[in-house]
Amino acid sequence: AYMIGQFVTLVSHIDVYGNAFRQRMDEMNFMMADKRFSKDLRRKCRMFLMASKEHQRQVNYKQIEKLMSVSLRDEVAAANNTWVGQVWYLREVTPPFVVDLSQAIQRLVYAPTEVVDLGLSCFVIMNGLGARKGRIISRGGVWGQDFLLDNVNLIDMVCTAALSYLEVICLPRDKMIKLLSIPKHEVERRIVRKANVFYTIRARIIEIGADALQKRLREERRVAATTPGGLTTPGS
Repeated sequence: AYMIGQFVTLVSHIDVYGNAFRQRMDEMNFMMADKRFSKDLRRKCRMFLMASKEHQRQVNYKQIEKLMSVSLRDEVAAANNTWVGQVWYLREVTPPFVVDLSQAIQRLVYAPTEVVDLGLSCFVIMNGLGARKGRIISRGGVWGQDFLLDNVNLIDMVCTAALSYLEVICLPRDKMIKLLSIPKHEVERRIVRKANVFYTIRARIIEIGADALQKRLREERRVAATTPGGLTTPGS
């Protein structure tokens, strides 16, 4: 009996995250039974919890980073946050900045048809599919890279809709600004300033182009309205 008990204890510690997941599932099943959830709602809750299993593991890794020594944190944070390379202007940031960035991000999971709408933030897809501006974006896809512009009116605020269970990294504007205000991150401040110049110029060009297109359409409608039948007549 002692040997069997030891074996069971050993097996239970092999998959710590799996055990935690099964415990959460049991707790949720109890809650749904106690509150008499409908069958459809129970199915949705179970599917969401199953889809977020990897998400919970990654959130725990973030806590483990804090246990590392100062010298080890740089390497551990870099290994745990490969997503940083998806944001083009963050590819040259220093290891200490990645450590701070790792603690500033949020990992979020969205169910199908939900809208990712958290305001001024930069997002990177870790798993799943989303749709934005009529395009499908998958793992590694990024949007909101212009979230640090001083003129918020120039920021592209179009949201993304989840097509499947969607896991994203979210970097809020306020937390990024707070990080950049730390004196030791001078290199990152220069990098972000250059990126802001690029996005400001791009936004202005798009704005000018949109204004020119609207002006042309208004002129075409005016001409059509003053021409019989909407067609240009000879000699007109």
